[in-house]
Amino acid sequence: SYDEPDEDDQRVLDNIDAELDELDNEAAKGRSGKRGSAAGGMEVDGSDEEGDGSDNDDESELARARRNHAAGVAKRQKRLRSHYEHVVGYDFVDNGSETYAEIQMQFPAATAKFLMLNLAEEAVRATVVNEIKGISAAYVNKPQFEDDTKLVIGTAGANIRGIWEASLMSLGAMTGTEGVQHEWADLNSLYSNDIAAILRVYGVEAARAAIVREISGVFGAYKIEIDSRHLSLVADYMTFEGGFKPFNRIGLSSSPAPFAKMSFESTCTFLQEAAVYGDFDDLRNPSSRIVMGQPVRSGTGAFDVLVDLAVPAQA
Repeated sequence: SYDEPDEDDQRVLDNIDAELDELDNEAAKGRSGKRGSAAGGMEVDGSDEEGDGSDNDDESELARARRNHAAGVAKRQKRLRSHYEHVVGYDFVDNGSETYAEIQMQFPAATAKFLMLNLAEEAVRATVVNEIKGISAAYVNKPQFEDDTKLVIGTAGANIRGIWEASLMSLGAMTGTEGVQHEWADLNSLYSNDIAAILRVYGVEAARAAIVREISGVFGAYKIEIDSRHLSLVADYMTFEGGFKPFNRIGLSSSPAPFAKMSFESTCTFLQEAAVYGDFDDLRNPSSRIVMGQPVRSGTGAFDVLVDLAVPAQA
């Protein structure tokens, strides 16, 4: 239950009421002074009169905002003290350059020692201010170049559509408009190493390009250069069915050529499956033809060169 305010609390509340009364008196004096000047015979043109009215409205709005702010602080202080018996003081500071809250807590001398910093860190981690579903953490990456002024934010998890919505909602909340891109999120520069997420949002061609980029990055870290045509061939095979499949024996299991599957790995497994299910190989696959010692039907193997060995007739 909430006890009646003690002397210190009552002093704080009295100071707040005094400040609010002073603001109201200043606003009232400003209004009466303007009316008295106008009644004394001063000539005021239309523009000045409108300006005085605007200033008067601004003062009223300022006084009302300060009153609401002070009332909110007092309300939060009362709520905190009613819910938490150890809270003895609360103050909300907004000086224009920074905003923070000060909470004073008092414990009996017999209370066991504890580290307040750990409790505060746990409370911060458990408190969600704003979140995007599927993203568990975010961090700021170092710029790639020294003169680069843009910040690159990395995330643990991928939700491209969620970032779209968060960007649009942020700008809508600030300007009252919707559907306009906010400057903090350059939607044209979004990228993810989650190939499946790229495929779902941007399509198969974007997924293919992401595969090439990721494989290049893996080998590039070890200063290994691979011809882009090899990487394109791998990416094409992984996405040519319109989806995305891994480049391993599981991904190759959809191939209609048993010899091609055997040449990759798990030879006995694929051979047993082909024998049990009566599968056959028409030797159109390049890997199948190589296994059987046949030339691949591409390049110079796509045609035959015939030589006429007939002896020409002598005249």
